[in-house]
Amino acid sequence: MDDPILSDAALKRLTGYTKAAAQQRVLNEYGIPYRVVRKHTIVLVTHVTAWVEGREVPRHSAPNLSAVT
Repeated sequence: MDDPILSDAALKRLTGYTKAAAQQRVLNEYGIPYRVVRKHTIVLVTHVTAWVEGREVPRHSAPNLSAVT
């Protein structure tokens, strides 16, 4: 199975940076969600794929409770 997390090399290629703070600035500009774990920027491949395809990038996986009546 392919890794669901973007590799460090792919993240550098996407953002142009190796430093986490700079990567995060670019990801914020692009609207791609990420998490920071021990000073490392973690990005899901599915979020980058959605962004590249021009689809809405999912922000979270929690259920939409406002839709429940």
